[in-house]
Amino acid sequence: MSFAESLTFMGNLIWLSYGVSLFLIYRLLSTTKLSKSLLISMVIIVVINLLMIGHRELLLWWDKLNGEPSMLLNFAWYIGFTIFYMVGILALFYTHKKENVLIGKFGQYVSFSFCCSALLQLVQYTEIVLYKTVDKVGNIYTYGIPAINIGTAIIALSLALIVNYFVYVKKNGLQVIEQWSI
Repeated sequence: MSFAESLTFMGNLIWLSYGVSLFLIYRLLSTTKLSKSLLISMVIIVVINLLMIGHRELLLWWDKLNGEPSMLLNFAWYIGFTIFYMVGILALFYTHKKENVLIGKFGQYVSFSFCCSALLQLVQYTEIVLYKTVDKVGNIYTYGIPAINIGTAIIALSLALIVNYFVYVKKNGLQVIEQWSI
């Protein structure tokens, strides 16, 4: 399996873990009175990642059609993903504000991970435009984006499983969870 194929496989696993996390958190919030911040953050992660998967597939199709990468394709790739991350951050803050819900720790982590990913996209694109190479930042970008996505998926799934465990297995678990600002 090539590196690109393994990244695609990991991306699909990450998206699956986001979906499972969203389901667990939705199930939990429909039966308890916990803060909606966790659910809002998970919905935004799932929607933004679904849009980015579609964007990636469209650009990969475009790349196969044209044969060799162009500056327009690089622009659409790096700036496109940066815009998705920024829209995700704005959606996170706007939705919390509209619902009159404080952003919990997980929402803060999601906005931070989106910001780091957007910054990596911009730095990589800047290197391509200015130096016509990917030698300086290439490894940081190649491993940084998947590491951020994998870390976010692990935290989301772990958090969903832990919260569900405390609420449904522990007798006084709901009181413990209500004190967390997730």
